[in-house]
Amino acid sequence: MPPHKTELNWTILTNKNTMKSPITEKEMKLAYEWREIPFRKQLLNIPYRFYLCEESGEKFTSTALDELNMQMIYIQYGHLNQS
Repeated sequence: MPPHKTELNWTILTNKNTMKSPITEKEMKLAYEWREIPFRKQLLNIPYRFYLCEESGEKFTSTALDELNMQMIYIQYGHLNQS
């Protein structure tokens, strides 16, 4: 498990905010939805980020977005379990 970080690395969102859909080959925009994620026997609510293909309705992530979403989980877990 990576070390606990208290701040998000938002630079991964500013480097490339679009991605081409593997289905339509059109640009997709960054979106988010609140999700309840099970983590270490707790349910954590995070704003889960993804790219949305508006034509197909499919949702996609990149490695960078996966890392950001995991970072959000670690931060939320840390806040809930402070001693």
